[in-house]
Amino acid sequence: MSLLQRVVMPSPDNSEALPLYVQSPWTKVSPWGDGQTEPAAGDGRPITLGADHLLTLEPGIEAGFGTYVNAFPASYWRAYTVVEHVTLELDLEGSGTISVYRSDHEGQRFGISYVPVPTGGRVEIEIPLGQCQDGGWIWFELQAGAERLTLRSGAWTTPSEPLRTGLTSIGITTHNKPTWCMSSLRRLADSADLLELVTQVVVVDQGTDLLTDAAGFDEVASGLGERLRVVRQGNLGGSGGFTRGMIEAVHREGTENALLLDDDVRLDPEGIRRAITFSRFARTPVIVGGQMFDLNRPAVLHAFAEWVDPQTFVWAPAPQSHRKHDFSRRSLLETPWLHKRIEGDFNGWWMCLIPVSTLKEIGYSLPLFLKWDDTEYGLRAAEHGVPTVSLPGAWIWHVTWLDKDDTLDWQSYFHARNRLVVALLHGRQGLGSPLSALEFRWLVRRTLAMQYGTTAIRLRALREILHGPHTLHEGIGTVIADIRAEAATYADMVRHDPADLPSPSIEGTTLGAATTMEGEPRGLGFIAFAARTLVRSLLTPARAAKGTSPQASFAHRYGEWWRTPHFDSVLVPTADNQAYFWLRRSRKLMIRQLVEAARLSLELRRRWPELQAEYRAAEGGLTSETTWRRTIGL
Repeated sequence: MSLLQRVVMPSPDNSEALPLYVQSPWTKVSPWGDGQTEPAAGDGRPITLGADHLLTLEPGIEAGFGTYVNAFPASYWRAYTVVEHVTLELDLEGSGTISVYRSDHEGQRFGISYVPVPTGGRVEIEIPLGQCQDGGWIWFELQAGAERLTLRSGAWTTPSEPLRTGLTSIGITTHNKPTWCMSSLRRLADSADLLELVTQVVVVDQGTDLLTDAAGFDEVASGLGERLRVVRQGNLGGSGGFTRGMIEAVHREGTENALLLDDDVRLDPEGIRRAITFSRFARTPVIVGGQMFDLNRPAVLHAFAEWVDPQTFVWAPAPQSHRKHDFSRRSLLETPWLHKRIEGDFNGWWMCLIPVSTLKEIGYSLPLFLKWDDTEYGLRAAEHGVPTVSLPGAWIWHVTWLDKDDTLDWQSYFHARNRLVVALLHGRQGLGSPLSALEFRWLVRRTLAMQYGTTAIRLRALREILHGPHTLHEGIGTVIADIRAEAATYADMVRHDPADLPSPSIEGTTLGAATTMEGEPRGLGFIAFAARTLVRSLLTPARAAKGTSPQASFAHRYGEWWRTPHFDSVLVPTADNQAYFWLRRSRKLMIRQLVEAARLSLELRRRWPELQAEYRAAEGGLTSETTWRRTIGL
């Protein structure tokens, strides 16, 4: 029998993630040993997690494993792998019952098996996957009998034989985050069974705060032995770092996969092992993505799968799925859409397994530095017949960016340039007209909102796209320094510590949820709003733009582009909510940038077919090993 998934529990320092592992209608779970949690009303008997076993149920208590981590995502295995049957293997002590269920694509529940357990021992239940093609999970529930029931271990296995060894090279790209990186390396070193599937762990260090100088590095390194390699190179962003990891995987003898990991994740080795195992049984090569949970809210899922809207070329949750699902509020069994087999276009490179055969066939990352490189690779792979599967139950935790708006700082350059480059490469014909219009509208919004620095670096992105694809490799080593230097010349891009700022002089208040200004203008309403704001800005002298105090201050996420133009001088929180940008009206900058935005947008629209042909012709060279070796300096 081949192991597919283990039944696992969270570590003691991650108890907030417990809803991902086990559910009980009777009691709250008492974690790890003799500690007790407050019992649910009407019942004082806990479920206890253990150090040498999974959990113990007191007499009469039920526990369900129809959860994100411990249920079996049957439809994905049925659709993409050679696995046709699975076996639930449980090692129990005590008396009770096992109930096994499956769901369909609508989340409807069906009973499969009911097994009494009079004296404990090892139980095996074989389950076919034939009815799980389009959706559905398989899970089990336990109920203790007249005495305690302890689940010592559990696993989902299969009699099917894997098609590949699945041997994997793990590539971690890091930049000045040695503490995070050390944590991941420790977890990898402590997982002997995972390391049996790993040929090497390559850390690409692109920073100045070096991993090898971190306290405890030698100890961690000894745990990984010869598998660990730390290589240094200049800061080429995620694109350059992950490409180095890909190259190292391709040239490591016997390696079949490259698994990419961000440096600032919290990983569970079981999640990585499941992704590798899925690749071993896949009928054809497939990119296997790990799903991301919010590190600060461990039961909140970033996205089940993601796609690129072909009309707007914006990434979003795949159709029929949603962002930020909180399993502590609605469990897997209470959420019908989670039972559909959701197909996406790409998976984030916070954790993503790519077959070496795919790397050899379609090349490495596009040199985008950051943003959209993972998206582009998924789209490119799909065009070559390699799908991406964001696999439920293969997961990591990462700090989410959904609560931040990083389109307002230097990262705005990469959002604009890289989205349009990827659209040139993979978008449909005729996309130039709507995308150039969308970009112009974005530039108008930010200019009217007095965000001149953000607009300037976005205009820079358009100019570089128009210069052609050769700029991507040529500038990757200096692009971030160049952008930050340009942004720093604009007063509205300077970060201000709240303690150093004067109080608002006119409004004298912080504007937030209670602000009564109109909502976001759209369609004809946007045109009317822009016209009114433009006339006001041109004809009305600024009341406070040159003063020593701002007129108002906005609370986090309320300094929207349609609210700030009501003022001449206003404070807006930075994306990380740690400081403020001080926006001041400037007629000169507004006129200059609006004219430039119109000119570049029209040129982009006019030249779109020409640029599309130019970028597509250059794609092979941009992603080749020869070009990347020259850029990296290998």
